[in-house]
Amino acid sequence: STAEAAVNAGSAIGMGIDVSKWQGAVNWAQVAASGVSFAFIKVGSTYSGIDPYFDYNMKAAQMCGIRTGVYIYSYATTPEEAAAEAAFVLSVLQNYSVNFPVAFDIEDKLHKSLTTAQQQQIVATFCSMMDAAGYYPMVYAGKNWYLNRLGDVPYDKWVAQYSTQCDYPGAICICLTHKSMSVIFQIIASGLIAEPSKLHVSQGIHVCR
Repeated sequence: STAEAAVNAGSAIGMGIDVSKWQGAVNWAQVAASGVSFAFIKVGSTYSGIDPYFDYNMKAAQMCGIRTGVYIYSYATTPEEAAAEAAFVLSVLQNYSVNFPVAFDIEDKLHKSLTTAQQQQIVATFCSMMDAAGYYPMVYAGKNWYLNRLGDVPYDKWVAQYSTQCDYPGAICICLTHKSMSVIFQIIASGLIAEPSKLHVSQGIHVCR
């Protein structure tokens, strides 16, 4: 049932955040002290290049003992463009240690006109290239995007849902965000992180088998 499939803080094996330039200079020591054990750090995109805080975030997070995965915001509308995005990520990551998944963020307005099959081809192209290079791929999208646009994919799923729990079946890592943005993820809104309104909080559910 939906209730039985729901994921909440009580069933999480770890708590993490995702960050990009929009969070500014994150105080990673404070984040680590709050109980965060992993982070997804934005690499950038083929439109804007490398995220200006990527280098700082990767190095500072790792110095504080936080496991670091990365994500790219995709604009790809063809498998060829997805391959170019994968090549971009691989070129950036060659100088960094990554010990958590590489996530493919598919949610742009450019993707809305694509069929489910087309989107799945894009996802498969990117993820297969990550896998071949020795990284652990996963896919990020909203719950409704999975249900109505992308469908099921044979990779671990990072599911964004505006709620206090995730009821998408098969979610591996979830991002639960309160719509008001005044507090991110009400379940843990107890002041664990200095500026929760600037951070997305994720739960890791058996990520990296």
